[in-house]
Amino acid sequence: MLRRDTVDGINIEPSEASVGIYDSDVAYVRIVGGSRDLPVNEGDGYARLFLAVTDEFGSMTCRVQFDFTVAVYTEAGTATINIDYDHISRNIQFSTDLSVLVKIRIIDDDTVDRYREETFQVILQNTPGVTQRIKPVRTPVTVVIRDNDVATFGLERASCKVDEAVTLTVCVVFRGMERDCPVEFPFDLRLEARAVTTTSADHDPNVTDITIGECSRSECTNITVYDDSSLELDETFYISLLKLPNHDGRIRLDIVKKTVTIEDNDHISIIFKDPAISVEGFPIQVCLLIEGSPRSDCPSLVAIQVRLRTQDGTATSRGSRRDYVAVSRTLTIPVCAKEFRYNISTIDDGTVENHEYFNVTLTHGSNRDLNERINIPTPTKRYEILDDDMAVVEISAPTNVLENARILRVCLNVRMLGNRRFCPVAFEFTVYIVKEDVTTDAADYDKSRVDVTFRPCDARECVDVPIIDDCSLERDENFTISLEPEVGLTNRIITNDSLTVTIENDDNTFIEMEHAVYKVFENATQIDVCAVIRPAGCKPSIDFPVRIFTVPDSAEATGLSADFVSAETNLIFSSSVNKACITIDILDNIQVEHLEESFYVTLERLPNTPDGVMLRRDEAEVIIVDDDKAELGFVMLAYTVNEEDDDKVEICVDVKSPDTIECPVVYPLEFIVTVNDNTTTKGEDYVDPGYDEDDPFRYDACARENCFTIDILNDNKVEDMTEQFDVTLEFSGGGGTAVTFQQDTATVTIIDEDVAMVSFTKTLYIVDEGVDSGKVRVCAEVVPPVDFDFSVNFTTKEEGSTAVVDEDYTATKATLQFSAGSDEECIDVPILDDCILEELEFIKLELGNIDNNGPEDKKSRVKTDGGDSKVKITDEQTIYVSLDGPRIVREDAGTVQICVIIQDDDERRPCSRDTDFDITFFTVFDSADGEDFVAVDSRQLTFQAFHNRVCTSVTINDDEMLEQTESFKAKINITHPHSHIALGTSSVEISIVNDDGE
Repeated sequence: MLRRDTVDGINIEPSEASVGIYDSDVAYVRIVGGSRDLPVNEGDGYARLFLAVTDEFGSMTCRVQFDFTVAVYTEAGTATINIDYDHISRNIQFSTDLSVLVKIRIIDDDTVDRYREETFQVILQNTPGVTQRIKPVRTPVTVVIRDNDVATFGLERASCKVDEAVTLTVCVVFRGMERDCPVEFPFDLRLEARAVTTTSADHDPNVTDITIGECSRSECTNITVYDDSSLELDETFYISLLKLPNHDGRIRLDIVKKTVTIEDNDHISIIFKDPAISVEGFPIQVCLLIEGSPRSDCPSLVAIQVRLRTQDGTATSRGSRRDYVAVSRTLTIPVCAKEFRYNISTIDDGTVENHEYFNVTLTHGSNRDLNERINIPTPTKRYEILDDDMAVVEISAPTNVLENARILRVCLNVRMLGNRRFCPVAFEFTVYIVKEDVTTDAADYDKSRVDVTFRPCDARECVDVPIIDDCSLERDENFTISLEPEVGLTNRIITNDSLTVTIENDDNTFIEMEHAVYKVFENATQIDVCAVIRPAGCKPSIDFPVRIFTVPDSAEATGLSADFVSAETNLIFSSSVNKACITIDILDNIQVEHLEESFYVTLERLPNTPDGVMLRRDEAEVIIVDDDKAELGFVMLAYTVNEEDDDKVEICVDVKSPDTIECPVVYPLEFIVTVNDNTTTKGEDYVDPGYDEDDPFRYDACARENCFTIDILNDNKVEDMTEQFDVTLEFSGGGGTAVTFQQDTATVTIIDEDVAMVSFTKTLYIVDEGVDSGKVRVCAEVVPPVDFDFSVNFTTKEEGSTAVVDEDYTATKATLQFSAGSDEECIDVPILDDCILEELEFIKLELGNIDNNGPEDKKSRVKTDGGDSKVKITDEQTIYVSLDGPRIVREDAGTVQICVIIQDDDERRPCSRDTDFDITFFTVFDSADGEDFVAVDSRQLTFQAFHNRVCTSVTINDDEMLEQTESFKAKINITHPHSHIALGTSSVEISIVNDDGE
């Protein structure tokens, strides 16, 4: 459109024109959200999909200003049309809506599907006549249907009862609502038979898998129940329904355990077994046979109880003459037993009598639910007791009798075999006692036969047999006694006993030592010791031995100190020999022994010595008288020890004679050791060994030499060169006459070489140069102190010192005077303060010649130790670095010189340091600036060792301008800080005086 206007003379008339705009935008219809993104469950009813208008990239910012339609239809995947969902194919109307909801019905088939998730597709396309600017997205959208149906299976029944030898059918059934097809696919379950009271012999199998077919509502399998042909209680096992590891979780189990009871129908019989007889006194064995099915080796798999009772017949179980022990008890027959035995005791009554019997009855016991299947065909059985009593005649007499007893009593006892009763034999009978020689003869006993008659019920008869005493020592003798039965005596009385009797000889022959004590000198050669037969007693009629031997006591038979030769032999005595001797060799060993030593000679029986040989005095003492002598003395009569080097002296005593044998004195000796001072002092020079009467010095038995020690004391005193004491020995309580002293006193000399040493009290003395009043005290000591005056030279030594004489200290020489008994003397050495900051310095000190007024033998025994000492001089003062020099300079001077000096803080003395050190110099603008002087940013100035001043210059500029006096500052810093170097005046103002004229 043009408006009316005039521009630079151009007229524009109003006018207008139409403009056409072509729309090329495209809208896309696509499925978004809802069941496109999330699976839909079978039971949810509908799958919901949203159709949305978007741009090419899926953004819902596009608008359509007119109505249009889009076609929607479904295609089957794994899901089935009209079974799993409703098929759609229709047009969807859009107006100005951005999105439209499309619902597709989902069908719940109430069946566990083959697939847990099934799918179908939803597709969009154009409808006829729709502009090409509306484009449906044709990519199919998959809808997932999730199957959530569940099928429950279980065992048909929870329990049942069956007989043995049957086939048990076990079924697994669908336990849900009526469905034509509970599960679309076959699956496996597992059945397990688990024992409660059963075993593998009762049923099979233990494990079996069962397959539930496609759409099946039940499946069955068989389990065989066996007949074990054994009596037993009802048994139980259970069947478990189990899932397999790859089990589908949509299949559930309900009744998963079934209890099965197997009812037993087997029978057994219990029968008495022969024989049913026993001899009196031996138990009767009741044997029961347990018979079951011939098909089984185990008649009963449970223990069975039966009741067993006895009843008297001709045998009785009551009273003192009972024949058996009554029984009334419950017996338990073990599992699988085919035979059971029980003993009933019978009693031997010792009476010959007829055979007897009693009855045994068997009835049912308390067997739960089993008695009706336990058969006892013959409940009563008769058992017989056989009588086998026999009488035996036995001899009862001592097997040994003394010869002087005069008689031997022989008794005959009658007893019943197996038992003893009051009336063993009921009739009269006779037994003959017959005697026969073994080693005896008619002179020892009466050999005639003796008849012994027993009346009815007699159990014992006794007779006396005469024994003859001949009073002669002889060996023991034997004869036998035997029995012979009366002619025609019944064979139920046995008389085959016999007995050997020993006649012990009790006649005695007495042997004794001829003398109780024998005495002999050591230098004798032999001695005879004899044994004799005493006149009293009986004479021997046989030869016999007696052992005789020596026994050492204080006298010895072995070793170096042997006193006699050991001996033994057998002495033979007879009717013609009444004395026998042994010869013993006596030894002279030249040893000092106890005055009298003894050994014993002893008599002893041998194994073959007759019992009638009696040893009355069986021991004699032999005393050997010793006549040897010995002399003792000190090994040395003089001993020398050094007081400083030796801490003890060993003093020895030895045997002087005899000198040829190893053990001169066989017993220990005891001495008192007495120490007497000559020039020594007990307790200062030595320690008394303390061998007195209560605690003597012991000289060992057989020793050729023994020693003892005396401790020597070092008193560290300068004394006489030698000191002496004496040592004396004497016997403690007397030494007898056999041992004497040849040398009983020894002298001990102590050499005293103690030296008194003079030395400094310290190896290092420390002094501070400016603090310790200008001196250091140095001391010397003498150890040990002496009892006379002496002096020692003291000097400071330049050689070996780092300190300088007259700068650091004053050289000092002096004589230190020690009076008698004095142990320390001191001297002061002057120390100089030079105001020079220095490192550590040392002064060497020395002790020189010694001059003393002591005795001649003691003058040389005062010495210096040869060592020296030092004085360490420390310097702890502080020096100060300060700016010095002109404070005013003329502008036309060209330069200004500024100096730095070192001084102390108190007296402002010039000071220095013994090594170089640096400071930093710099300037600072004030009213003067860079046009007035040349600024110094940083300049290092070095103090040389032992110098106390250093200078530098600053250039002054003359600007030829008339101006006021101007100034700048000069400053210093210590480049490397030091604990004893400090800043004094560290900043000064330099004034520049203007000298320009107008």
